Amino acid sequence: MKKITLILLLLIIYFSAFSQAWLPQISGTSNALYSVFFSKEDSGFAVGIGGTIKKTTDGGINWNTITSGLSTDLLDVKFADENTGYIVGRSGVILKTTDGGNSWNSVSPTNTPDFIRIFIIGNDIYVSGYYGPNGGIIIKSSNAGLSWTTLNTGTTGYLYSSFFTDIDTGYVVGYPGIILKTTNGGISWTAQTSGTSFQLISVFFTDSNNGFIAGGDISSSNSGIILKTIDGGATWVSEIFPNNYFGNIRFLDPMTGFVAGGSVTANTSTILKTNDSGTSWNLENSSSSRQYGLTVPSLNIGYSCGVDGTILKTTGLTTGLEEFVSNNFNTEIAPNPFNSYFTINFDSENDNLIEIRLFDIVGKECSPVINESLMKGTNHVEVKGLDLLDNGVYFVQIKAGKSIQTKKVVKAGQIF
Repeated sequence: MKKITLILLLLIIYFSAFSQAWLPQISGTSNALYSVFFSKEDSGFAVGIGGTIKKTTDGGINWNTITSGLSTDLLDVKFADENTGYIVGRSGVILKTTDGGNSWNSVSPTNTPDFIRIFIIGNDIYVSGYYGPNGGIIIKSSNAGLSWTTLNTGTTGYLYSSFFTDIDTGYVVGYPGIILKTTNGGISWTAQTSGTSFQLISVFFTDSNNGFIAGGDISSSNSGIILKTIDGGATWVSEIFPNNYFGNIRFLDPMTGFVAGGSVTANTSTILKTNDSGTSWNLENSSSSRQYGLTVPSLNIGYSCGVDGTILKTTGLTTGLEEFVSNNFNTEIAPNPFNSYFTINFDSENDNLIEIRLFDIVGKECSPVINESLMKGTNHVEVKGLDLLDNGVYFVQIKAGKSIQTKKVVKAGQIF
């Protein structure tokens, strides 16, 4: 009889004192790429100028061209799950795929602003943009893009991106220095004081209170800006970064985040990393052209994209948790970070019954117990209905017979 060794969960969390290297990938295009997103750890998309869509299925080693049939600039790409994704662009373009990005069809509304960014939470899709000098716009669909509703924000400024911490509470940012907040799913919006007139391009919250905004000014100071709130947007403090302009900000967990951009005049890249929730920002090694897009599809991998068709990749973003429990079954969880669901993949040597529990960082159980039969070989269990959880760190406890595994996962509102 095989002896099963059970080892208590060992948490080893540490941050590297050295900057990570962001290395160039061969995109196969010289067109500027504005957004990059991975629907799975190895499967990703980048979009850009002139209707450009690039796809990889091998973690960025090769990028193939997907025909969009458009010459319009495409500015953002996001997926709700492995098969269903959306692309937005100038002149009112909204494209949708239901086959993992192999084909794309229009689900555009009748109005034709420049659509800049997408945010997906649960069944709700938000798209923000502007009509040039005629003001900003944010639209919403709750039926997978079949119909769109224009939300009344009460502003005439440009609107660039949005972020929702739950289905009711969200933020949209823009120019000049615009920050708007809703607590009723976009029905009404309240202006917040940013303390700046800079272009605010990207917004990200790690939980209901702590949020970050990145942007810049190219008209006079040519400086980047990062704003932070710790009280749900009631107050914001800012830090200026000369000779920079930031286009994207993303966080792996409440402490670890990244911002991408660069110098507009010199066309050089800047990627900064924080290990202390934005108290300090350190320069990463990313010698390249100016960057626009940024995504962190797992705890160990990040991508950015930008001018001249550049795509950069880094690995080892954080060591996270080192975990081992028993040696009679192995598990992997993906996607991680997750939005509304994740899948646990098992390789088991024996038939068994499993029990799955989800806890928050203080040990409070926050999801119904899942009981499944685990068969010898490969098994898959999907944990659904997690879109209403607050963003942050959680622990998945998996019991199989007398063996226990505990895995760290991150809820990020939307997979970036």
